[in-house]
Amino acid sequence: MKKKKIDKKLIARIVFFIAIICVGLYVIRESWDEIWQQLKVTPLSVILGVTVLGFIYYLFEAASITCLIKKTGEAFSYKKGLGAAFYMGFFRVVTFGSGTAAGGMYYVKQKGVPFSKSLGVFTISYLFQRIVVVCYFVIAYFLNFSSVKKIFLSYEKQMIAGILIALLIAAGLLLFCVSKHLHQVLFSILRKIVKKENLQLKITEVESKAELLRESSVEILKDRKIWTKLFITNTGKLTAWYLIPCVIFGFSSLKDISMVVSITSIMYALAGVVPVPGGVGAIEFLFTLFFTPLVGHIKAVSGAIIFRVATYFIPAIWGSFVFWGLKTRKLREDIVEK
Repeated sequence: MKKKKIDKKLIARIVFFIAIICVGLYVIRESWDEIWQQLKVTPLSVILGVTVLGFIYYLFEAASITCLIKKTGEAFSYKKGLGAAFYMGFFRVVTFGSGTAAGGMYYVKQKGVPFSKSLGVFTISYLFQRIVVVCYFVIAYFLNFSSVKKIFLSYEKQMIAGILIALLIAAGLLLFCVSKHLHQVLFSILRKIVKKENLQLKITEVESKAELLRESSVEILKDRKIWTKLFITNTGKLTAWYLIPCVIFGFSSLKDISMVVSITSIMYALAGVVPVPGGVGAIEFLFTLFFTPLVGHIKAVSGAIIFRVATYFIPAIWGSFVFWGLKTRKLREDIVEK
């Protein structure tokens, strides 16, 4: 019996491993020709510059993850935090953005951090990221109002909507993390809706995990030093990405850099609320739209492709090595056990 269980477990892991690799190759195949054509005419200095800034983003992301996990009482090194950040970058691509946090939770679980703690860590991490996106957007917009008002004049309603949606998401996540009363109400409603005994047991199990999430979240959020660290790390990682268009288009004066950072921060704030044509990513669409008045349409389209490579595909390549190392090591352990 034991042998059969091990066989099934091993087969499932091999199938999952192959499936993820195939999905990753498929995603790259869909975009590779467009990317390659652009990279061939892009100066090496620009490619290196955007690659370095993309890497800096993950250095700050790793610092954020590491400090949060350490706060839960788990021993967790910065090296592991960097591995988790890249692993999330890989899963951002292969799951089209839907499994980023799940990928991070899986990675840290393999490093000994239980799900009950990692759920709170990645929820709070996302919470602070949304808060900093809004703060960054508001400050950058008003500091550069005279420079960017013509570009964003017709998007005032969307910008307000972007702020409100981000704040609502942040408030909802915060309540879910810390409010015992909210948990009681939600699970009370679930018990009234669900009558089957086996599902009632599942609800009880989920409720106990939610309580662990609440306890770990409250413990983290009590520490004001953590707040400061999270604001610094999130500001740092966003700044790294917001500076990428400066490298792409060769902006070097402080005034131009400030304006470009402002435009990119507003672009990110609007990404979730502006309708885009089918098949086109929101970031690429907005990048082209907002940078066309500055550099022209052709350069803006080229810049959007390079920006996507720097923030999306290159981190996925780094993450694929982390994924490969983690999964092959696990498969070897299963084979030895068998």
